[in-house]
Amino acid sequence: MGHLEEDNQALRTELHRVKQKLAKTDPQSQKQRLSDATHILIHRGTNVLSTRSIDVAKALKQVAAKATEEHPAVKVSISTLLSRLDMPQRVIHSINAEVS
Repeated sequence: MGHLEEDNQALRTELHRVKQKLAKTDPQSQKQRLSDATHILIHRGTNVLSTRSIDVAKALKQVAAKATEEHPAVKVSISTLLSRLDMPQRVIHSINAEVS
């Protein structure tokens, strides 16, 4: 499995875990919140950028496309990556430009 697939799988797994946790706390309330949702904000950390080369922009776009596919009435947004001291600014700016 490539890095992009691993990242996408990790994001799907985390989303599933969060949905399960929220559903366990109050299933009726959770269903209502999901049906009333108007926005999804996708925020991706940059910790993996310093340890391996992945196509973060492509992964973010794929997650956004999947969210749009599953929730067509909801506005899907991707937050920009934040600067890091251990990562060249040009890398972060390049990824942000590709995603927007």
